[in-house]
Amino acid sequence: MNASLFEFLAEQLQEAIQKREPESQLQVVQWSSIDEDQASTYYSTTEAFRNLASQLGKGHIWPTVEITEEDVGYVEDRLHSLMPALRNESLLPDMEYEVEYSVPILPEPLGFLRLTRRETRADPLITMGCASLIMLFVMAALTFMILLPPWVPSR
Repeated sequence: MNASLFEFLAEQLQEAIQKREPESQLQVVQWSSIDEDQASTYYSTTEAFRNLASQLGKGHIWPTVEITEEDVGYVEDRLHSLMPALRNESLLPDMEYEVEYSVPILPEPLGFLRLTRRETRADPLITMGCASLIMLFVMAALTFMILLPPWVPSR
């Protein structure tokens, strides 16, 4: 997942927790996508302190914040509003497709005047599907003109 999604989730969790406990702060110490070694070291350290706290039986050694069902519901509602954009981003391939549509206004010998449109994020399936439909239409028109030529005089 993209780091911006994790940042969004951390921000929404911070808002949900601060509604209940205004003085609490949620701070992401290490992102695994940035430096995996440091993140795993930090995780091992926190696990060691959790084990130490359970052995001592005195509660948490480090400051902790519990997430309630209401907090989860708040973050879930916020993610539902973000879901169409996430779906759009996740279904697009990793590559960026760029398409330029060009239609000549005048026939080709004088085709110096054109209508053009450039799309930087074109969906390849839809683009190729439309191109295939147009080619099928042109082929059907040419087949019709070959089988029933309009220029041959009738008897």
